[in-house]
Amino acid sequence: MSYSLFMLLTFFLLGRPQIFLSFLDPLRPALVLTGLTLALTFMENRKISFGDVYNSREGRKYSLFYLFMILGIPLAVHRRVAFDFVILLYLSNILFYYFCLMHLDSVKKLKSFLYVVCFSVLFFGTLSLIKGNFVTDDRFHVGQSFDPNDLAYFLVS
Repeated sequence: MSYSLFMLLTFFLLGRPQIFLSFLDPLRPALVLTGLTLALTFMENRKISFGDVYNSREGRKYSLFYLFMILGIPLAVHRRVAFDFVILLYLSNILFYYFCLMHLDSVKKLKSFLYVVCFSVLFFGTLSLIKGNFVTDDRFHVGQSFDPNDLAYFLVS
């Protein structure tokens, strides 16, 4: 069950249907799905536990990288912006990384994950081209989450 929620969370993080379907926006689907996925992941008996992931070589290196980011906050020129990014924004990336390590434990699951990623990008790209518009300086803009360069990078990758 948590794997299915993880796939749905992946779609909402990458495909961003809440940008195009405004009735989803107040429901905060990404936040709700993250909480549900987190709760169900820890409640299920899993082959790979959080401790196994954290103690793996990749988990330790990523956690060390995040620790360096936290330790760098007092040295930043704009400490408040660095704090907001490291604690409030980047924490979702860390959770998603650990979800990937915990849930993608077979080739079959990895393939289905890649299909969800491709479908999400196709969904977002198609609706962006249909519903996007040009703002000042003749730059194409979709929602508030991506600037044109980020949108192009996302679609090309």
